Amino acid sequence: MYEEARTLIETVLGLHPDLSRALPAAFARGLLDVPFCLHPDNPGRSRGFIDPAGRLRWARTGAMPIPADPAADATPHGGRPAHRPPPRRRPLRRPGAARRRGDDEDGHDRPRATPLAV
Repeated sequence: MYEEARTLIETVLGLHPDLSRALPAAFARGLLDVPFCLHPDNPGRSRGFIDPAGRLRWARTGAMPIPADPAADATPHGGRPAHRPPPRRRPLRRPGAARRRGDDEDGHDRPRATPLAV
């Protein structure tokens, strides 16, 4: 695990010394990838599984500079999935649709806060 972490860190730092530039570049190239993450910057090509001993392992690593675990092919169905991917969420409204009264800045319908008397 230490070697995998070190490889990922060194790969990211090799892109740019400034992490604010290196991290987005790493995700854009698929060098960092979080299984089942719905963020639009995440490539979504990596997958994990739980091996028979109960350890979380890499079944697929996408373009990350670390190897997938060969046990993923050796165990039935690649072990059991680390978790099922959540269904893709659709936006609550069509982009550009008129906002309803009561929607806050980000478009969610939340009760209005009551001002505190001081």
